[in-house]
Amino acid sequence: MNIETWGYIRHLFFVEKHSKKAIARMLNLDPKTIRRALKKETFLREHTQSQSSKLDVFRENINDLLHSYPGMSAVRIHEEIRKTGYPGGISILRNYLRTMRQDKKAFLYIQTSPGEEAQVDWAYTGRIGNRISYCFLMVLSFSKMLYIEFFHDQKLSSFLAGHLHAFHYFQGVPKKIRYDSLKSVVLTRLGPNIQFNRRFLDFAAHHLFNPSVCNVRSPHEKGRVENAVRYVKNNFLAGRTFISLTDCNQQAALWRDQKANVCIHGTIKTKPVDIFREKERSLLIPLPKTEYDTRIVCSVKCSSQGLVRFDTNRYSVPFTHAAMTLTLKADDQFVSHRGQI
Repeated sequence: MNIETWGYIRHLFFVEKHSKKAIARMLNLDPKTIRRALKKETFLREHTQSQSSKLDVFRENINDLLHSYPGMSAVRIHEEIRKTGYPGGISILRNYLRTMRQDKKAFLYIQTSPGEEAQVDWAYTGRIGNRISYCFLMVLSFSKMLYIEFFHDQKLSSFLAGHLHAFHYFQGVPKKIRYDSLKSVVLTRLGPNIQFNRRFLDFAAHHLFNPSVCNVRSPHEKGRVENAVRYVKNNFLAGRTFISLTDCNQQAALWRDQKANVCIHGTIKTKPVDIFREKERSLLIPLPKTEYDTRIVCSVKCSSQGLVRFDTNRYSVPFTHAAMTLTLKADDQFVSHRGQI
């Protein structure tokens, strides 16, 4: 906590007459920090002499990590410097990082009921292997349970597959899912008038959830998933390497189940998996009996040599289909076709 934050806390409490809990929510700070700030009559520190710290010899390593990954979290930095012999805890590391980073912006916290809402977004994640990659994220707004999966594109088929895999992971469907104006969701938008992607609406109706689009320039309306994007980039991607998309998704699943969803969440002060199991899972919409087909569907012309071209690759089909126009279906694992159109 710096002197500006300390002064603002005192102003909000003694002048604006906000409660301690309200101030903690407004500034995204722990209530204990608010109480400590209000007890201090002056910000001048009692001990001005510099003291040695277990962290001193690792500051260069920390600064290098922050230079390469500016948003890297304290947890990830702690994991990395422990590999080089750091014997201390995470508290003094957090204190050091606070002196190097700006305070977070405050947004109004919007409370939701169990099973009521999820938020979804894509995040660009650079290259994995030799190809560009994107992370699909879904966060349950009440429990903060997180699902992530990496794809090489943002096609509608990948978008729907990400939803489907998330629903199976959560063992149910939230009543409403919130988005910004993603192309997979919104075709056109003129003020409050929104034209949805028809296949996406078909998918939503099949699973009985209500798609909700945020207002323009209102990122706080999907703040859970915005925070999750930063969390994934700073706690999972930062400092890790992957040999392929499969390797990335395998590591992501382990991190999701062994770190992200089982650590104490800063907002709800409990483990997302615990509150999900106790209060939310039973209130999700049950999965439909028939699974939705999320594959890409398109027409292709078969050559006289019995070959069809799809996604820069050529695939062979029976010669009986040569020179025909076929219906092709594809996902990330298989390509299939059916008869002449």
